[in-house]
Amino acid sequence: MNELYDRVVSHAAQGSVLRRLLPQDRAGFVEMNRDASVRKYFPGLLTPDESVGEIVRIEQNWQTHGFGPWSVDVRGEFAGILGLKWVSLDVPFAPAVELLYRLIPRFWDQGLATEGSLAALEFGFCELRLDTLVAFAVEANTRSRRVMEKVGMVYRSGFDHPSIPETSPLRRHVLYTMKRADWHQRPFTNSDRGVTIGRSMQNRSSTRPTAPVSSFDDVRQVQDWYS
Repeated sequence: MNELYDRVVSHAAQGSVLRRLLPQDRAGFVEMNRDASVRKYFPGLLTPDESVGEIVRIEQNWQTHGFGPWSVDVRGEFAGILGLKWVSLDVPFAPAVELLYRLIPRFWDQGLATEGSLAALEFGFCELRLDTLVAFAVEANTRSRRVMEKVGMVYRSGFDHPSIPETSPLRRHVLYTMKRADWHQRPFTNSDRGVTIGRSMQNRSSTRPTAPVSSFDDVRQVQDWYS
């Protein structure tokens, strides 16, 4: 699935859009990763260069797998990232595809993570035809765990994150999962949750620049693009 595939989420209050990252998202992306509230359950804050490196890895995920985290766009403003990511960690449940979300604090508590996650799960199960999706977080991160539970994911186990030192309080994580069969048997529908999944925006008329497709000749091109 090596193509640009934007997803539209119509949120009653915010009119939010899930789309590929654009160059103008760089400042917001850096801001997000320099925020202590956002990074509370990460090992530390990221420098601007480290944030650009993360953008490059996101594009690599799109290039390699045909999917990846989207930018959460709220009325033209970068609100965070949300989507699917390939998991290659040395953990018992890998390889797997992970649901992830990270928002700038002023966009918290508006339902964006929950509604966007529902759209991402639908994309993973209905478009990518994945059998299972996972999500994980630091054990103490109740805010993130609440989103997983709201969208119907089920707690499976605890595990120690291999990239975090043994002495760190962030090392212990929890794993949540959902299977495609459970998604199709869920008790809610698109209309119940107020989310509309749209067709690709690639063919929509717009004055805004389009994001790059996921097939780059050289990933360094992406780094130059955001620098």
